[in-house]
Amino acid sequence: MLRTLSLVSIALMTLGWTSTTAVAQNGERVAEACIETIGATADRHEAVTRSTVHRAVGAIGDLDADGAPNRAIVQAGATATKVVNAEARRASDRVASLRKRCVATLRRLDAPTALVASVVSAARSAQESLAATAERGRSVVRSAVERALD
Repeated sequence: MLRTLSLVSIALMTLGWTSTTAVAQNGERVAEACIETIGATADRHEAVTRSTVHRAVGAIGDLDADGAPNRAIVQAGATATKVVNAEARRASDRVASLRKRCVATLRRLDAPTALVASVVSAARSAQESLAATAERGRSVVRSAVERALD
């Protein structure tokens, strides 16, 4: 939230400046802030996914150790997978929203195309990383369920 407010503050400050050098410098600052915010957002969501998977694997192991029926183990895995999928959607939507706002701000600043492209690339990379983290999480949950059912 604080980073988003800082980004907005930088953008508003730069809108009043008109020199080419000032616009370029402020475009660079906005792009840097956007890239940093996108990265931090992805990192936070990936940490939530890893934590969710860790707890789910523990719960599945506990169910298995307690002799729970297979149905309960499968349900725990399905629930964890739904949570991982929901987190992946939230994260992807958040990164897309940041990208959209950042690109719009950079365009208003008439920032160089390379700066806009760097933000778009950072967002794409973050979304790919988020998708990979979610897929690894689903795979770990599946493996935990399979081990518990053996």
